[in-house]
Amino acid sequence: MGPPSPEATLQPGEFLPLDSGAQYLGGTTDDTRTLVIGNPTPEQVERHTEVLKAHINCARQRFPKGTTGVH
Repeated sequence: MGPPSPEATLQPGEFLPLDSGAQYLGGTTDDTRTLVIGNPTPEQVERHTEVLKAHINCARQRFPKGTTGVH
């Protein structure tokens, strides 16, 4: 999937993904947001909730001191 057409008009129920980030000498940042146009469907709410729960679970993980993520 490529970039959307500049002539495209978003319709109710469609998603608008926003993805941005930057690279620095000390690392890379990534910020992704997904907006729904209009009111979300029950399925969209359920999926968003499951992704949110997964992010919270990841953020709560504890790693042993000195863990670098490198083998």
